[in-house]
Amino acid sequence: MKYKSWKILTIVLLLPCCLAIAAYIGIGFYYRDTYTFGTYINGVYATGQTTGKIDSVLKEPLEEYVLEITDLEGNIEEIRGGEVDMSFHYEEGLQEIIENQKTFLWGYSFWHPSVYEITGRIQFDHDKAADTVKNLNVYKKAFNDKNPQVKIMKGKDGYTLRDDTKDAIDTEKLVRLVLASMEDGETELNLAQTDCLKEYKKSSQMEETLRLFQKIDKMQSTHMKYVMNGRELTLQKKEIADFIATDEKGEFLLDSLGDLTVREERVEAFVTRLSDTFDTLGKEVEWKKAGGGSVLVDNATFGCAVDKEAEIQQITTSVLYGIDQEREPFLLPSEADIGTGEIGDTYIEVDMSEQMLYYYTDGVLYLKTDVVTGATNRGRGTPEKVCYVYGKQRNRTLRGADYAAFVNYWMPVYGNIGIHDAKWRKEFGGDIYKNGGSHGCINLPKEAAEKIYDKVEVGTPVVMYY
Repeated sequence: MKYKSWKILTIVLLLPCCLAIAAYIGIGFYYRDTYTFGTYINGVYATGQTTGKIDSVLKEPLEEYVLEITDLEGNIEEIRGGEVDMSFHYEEGLQEIIENQKTFLWGYSFWHPSVYEITGRIQFDHDKAADTVKNLNVYKKAFNDKNPQVKIMKGKDGYTLRDDTKDAIDTEKLVRLVLASMEDGETELNLAQTDCLKEYKKSSQMEETLRLFQKIDKMQSTHMKYVMNGRELTLQKKEIADFIATDEKGEFLLDSLGDLTVREERVEAFVTRLSDTFDTLGKEVEWKKAGGGSVLVDNATFGCAVDKEAEIQQITTSVLYGIDQEREPFLLPSEADIGTGEIGDTYIEVDMSEQMLYYYTDGVLYLKTDVVTGATNRGRGTPEKVCYVYGKQRNRTLRGADYAAFVNYWMPVYGNIGIHDAKWRKEFGGDIYKNGGSHGCINLPKEAAEKIYDKVEVGTPVVMYY
């Protein structure tokens, strides 16, 4: 009887323990596919939940995500997360927690909760993403370029090269690059910084076209700029392109060595414009008079004229060989050293209405004197001209049909017209010139003529006007 009582007592005491152990082990088995007691993941209480359940709770839709794709020409297109069902998922991190948790030590978590912070991974519908890429303009353009060309084209600014083999995008690479960028969460994809191009093997004809364009571009990129007397003229790229000779079909005309040639008539047309820009000889000059106001005077001899033949030759050579230049235009030679024909600050001015002569040197009035010019009422008026002192002579006798006059200082300025002293005159200035004037020369008092003669240089401009 006593033995039975002990046996019953033992069973009563051990049974709860066995049941508790069995229950603890059973719960441990339960936690093999769920999270153990006291598990917190990214702030979410995960005890007893599966990875799928917690992933659905943590999942973050990325509808506002935008990937900007910049093509090789700088055009930008976009793909948005909402178009491809993009979201953040945490399955990998969640599964790793499941695999590493000690399920049969779940009781320990009563006193020591397990807290985790995991990062997610972007997921999206790859089929939708690929279809979205195929609807982009950059993809359509690349997909349609089935027959690449290398050709030279004429535009408004000169010749350009179309080389489809150089910037042809590989559509398969494009799709892979876009999907990889989305998987990494990138917001920008610049195709110019990626390996997205097709690898073409150029034909011999393509290579020949490329070599020809190098010659064309060297020619049309020649820099030629003219600067003189405050005026400028630049030979534009499109103008040089027009110099290049072609036949009626637009084919380039090459010489026996295979080099480009030029159309001389186009070069001549530019040189005419060059002449119109810089020539001063034979053109009217607006002159500001010493006494105030202005007058238009014919630039008869003191002026410059472009040497057209020399320019045609030089421009042709420079363009053919791509020689850059910035210079003054070539000028026709003159009888005196007058440089570029700019009047400047040293000159002689003869106001025939006022019968006054002004001599300026470096912008400062050196001499002012009364004069007598040609007799206007007798048809011998001094002409209005811009000319220059083209000689100097002492003690000369001036001869005409009805006169012979000795002068001490002779300075010819325009044909037989010159500046000289006139010892036979006692008065200068006023209205003497109208009836008692010269045969066209500018008569001066001897003292004034001597001062001018001693200082003036051959080539000094002379402006004569009424």
